[in-house]
Amino acid sequence: MLRKLISWLLMTALVLGAVPYGAASALPGGEGEQVVKQEVIVGYFDIWKGNTWQDTNHDGTPDMPGQKGKTYTNTYSAAEKLKDWELTRVEVKYPFSPGEYEAAGGRQYGPDGSLWYDPDTGEPGMSWNWFHFWYLDHLPHNLSVKIASQDLVAGKAAVKWALDLAPLSNALNLKDSENRRYIGYEPGNFGELVEGWRWYLPAIITWYGVPKQQQLPDFYAKISPKQSKGKPGEEMTFTVTFGLKPDFPYPSEAILRAFHVVGDRKFPVTLKPLKNAPDPEKPVVFFPGEEKQYEATIRAQNVNSRVVVEILPAGAETVRPLG
Repeated sequence: MLRKLISWLLMTALVLGAVPYGAASALPGGEGEQVVKQEVIVGYFDIWKGNTWQDTNHDGTPDMPGQKGKTYTNTYSAAEKLKDWELTRVEVKYPFSPGEYEAAGGRQYGPDGSLWYDPDTGEPGMSWNWFHFWYLDHLPHNLSVKIASQDLVAGKAAVKWALDLAPLSNALNLKDSENRRYIGYEPGNFGELVEGWRWYLPAIITWYGVPKQQQLPDFYAKISPKQSKGKPGEEMTFTVTFGLKPDFPYPSEAILRAFHVVGDRKFPVTLKPLKNAPDPEKPVVFFPGEEKQYEATIRAQNVNSRVVVEILPAGAETVRPLG
């Protein structure tokens, strides 16, 4: 009986994806610039008195009520955004409106540093009214804020507040046991410290950037054997190996597919997992250097045909047509 040749051709793994909008622009205010991260931040300035007033900000001068032009600096980060974004600028703002507070996501933490749940609704996040009660009722005079320094490549910025240590009537009394409980201090006394006061320093910090053009995963696919012969109607089984090259820097999800191409028609082929490989009907995670094997079975035709296998990044919007 006449035997027909079935050619199995290995198709290069598809790693096509859409270029993120704005990836060509990295200038402040440039085309494609977007808000990458925004949050409500709160610093504070404490003063303490024992026999004398203490130098609480370590600038060499004791800090006491009524002093002017004091400063407090703290560093904030958006480093977790650097994988997907190129940061272009960072801004900080005070004062701000209730609408701006809500747009920035509100304050997520209470005065003791733990996650805040609204006492009225039980929902996470601090409402403007509670934020006003705990922070805006305890502001110093002449409060201003600016970015003191920044390293956008590292995703860091130092925020510097300037303030006067007044009025004392606005300051939170740190010797009050109820106040200490709310800010997470032990309820006991502070030994020889007979006075303690705190002013809060709020601001909204906003990071801007443009999307990075993503490095596409270095996937590959192999078929064994690459060619085979079979009688028309005969089942033929092949082993398909998919993988992510070991020098790719991070795990990636892939879509796995196989087709039997006969003339100008193509038919989906089921991939059967081998060696505990995951279900190929869903996106499959590959770690660098990892391979996963599947089995593909087709029936020989009375004309030459071929099998094409594809591996492409999950979420890729452009797929090259089979040729």
